[in-house]
Amino acid sequence: MLRKIIVQNSSIFRRMAVWNKDIKPGPRPITKEEHLIAAKKYGLLPEDYKLIDPDLPLGDYPKVPDVPYLEKDPYEDWDCPRFRINFNDPLHHQWSDLDHIFQPDWYLKHKSKKYANVYGILSIVLPPLIAFLIFFSTQFLKFGKPYLPQQFPFKGEKHYTFEIED
Repeated sequence: MLRKIIVQNSSIFRRMAVWNKDIKPGPRPITKEEHLIAAKKYGLLPEDYKLIDPDLPLGDYPKVPDVPYLEKDPYEDWDCPRFRINFNDPLHHQWSDLDHIFQPDWYLKHKSKKYANVYGILSIVLPPLIAFLIFFSTQFLKFGKPYLPQQFPFKGEKHYTFEIED
């Protein structure tokens, strides 16, 4: 029974969807032929295929304009309307940072800079003002034990003595 389960489940490991080598960019193209092959690999026209800055270790990955998906036409017939991309479109190498996948409306909510100056001024003015108010409002408070004059049972009468009685 156990052997049958192992044999049935072993086919899962043989049918892996993709490997890293399948999606890994190739070496940077140097010749014109390599440039044409790389453009074809990413589904671009040779004149549209441009390389990213050579300082970045991204190989033959194309330079894609960094346009967030919320700025793309919402009425176009997209293959994936949520992210406004089509099948086999090359994505920007920092696509997940540009498009805020987990908060799709973040860009629209934070696009306005209407109150940015107000928040900046308040962040500079409020902390010293609060510190000033706390300092001067607590200056008159007394901290520690309250002291009162010592209480005696009868006024002017000694109720204890350190002298030896005769």
